[in-house]
Amino acid sequence: FFVKAGGCGEHTWGDAPVGAHLWEIMLRFGLDFEQLDEKGVITTPVKIIPPHPEKLKWKLSEECLEDIDSAAKEALKAIDNLDLKVLAFSRFGKGHIKTCKVSPDAFLPMTFQLAYYRDQGKFDLTYESSMTRFYLQGRTETVRVCTPESCEWVRSMEDDLPRNTKIELFRKACERHQKS
Repeated sequence: FFVKAGGCGEHTWGDAPVGAHLWEIMLRFGLDFEQLDEKGVITTPVKIIPPHPEKLKWKLSEECLEDIDSAAKEALKAIDNLDLKVLAFSRFGKGHIKTCKVSPDAFLPMTFQLAYYRDQGKFDLTYESSMTRFYLQGRTETVRVCTPESCEWVRSMEDDLPRNTKIELFRKACERHQKS
């Protein structure tokens, strides 16, 4: 079966993998997946009734209210300038990617580089976050995706080069990404 869930929260206190781990624990251990209706909706009874929410009463200065209003207007401008289309890709997954002799963790960032280049006609400084929270005072670190090797591969995809050359450049770009 398939469960869809979502959440939104501020994460100054911890990085995204921590929140994802909490979701995983909640979904795996917090719910009894044996109790589903015919549509796959969880019907597990609630064991604890949460407290009724209380409306907070705020006393804010006029300056603070103006700042909030200004921030809200800026947020609306940013939202109005955003288009989102979600594509559920199911033609292949990590099993097939591994047969290409590259890591799925490198394959996807490289495809994002190619897609961005084809859409924008240029390269941009992009990064992938890398979790270091298992190390002393670690949180996340940055892995740079736009490398000379990734750029060379992307350019090769736009040129009339032999397929084997493109594959070799792709593997070099993925190898560099894994070392970053």
